[in-house]
Amino acid sequence: MYSIDTYVMARMRQDELLRQAERARLLRTVRPQPRSNWRLHQQYTTWLGTHMVKWGQKLEQFGTGKELQPSPSAPRQR
Repeated sequence: MYSIDTYVMARMRQDELLRQAERARLLRTVRPQPRSNWRLHQQYTTWLGTHMVKWGQKLEQFGTGKELQPSPSAPRQR
């Protein structure tokens, strides 16, 4: 059989764990939740990245039409 000191120590340890758990719960309720903002930020950056690639592709094609091709009647430069 265990001595009374062992039970007292076990009870003290349990009380300390309960206090730590309560502090952790309080901190979770007080701290802002970064995950909700992170999701919105991730969606925005994905949208922005996609559109930047599309805009870049359009800029690469801009001005590559017939107006940049030499006309057959233009004199050749040597």
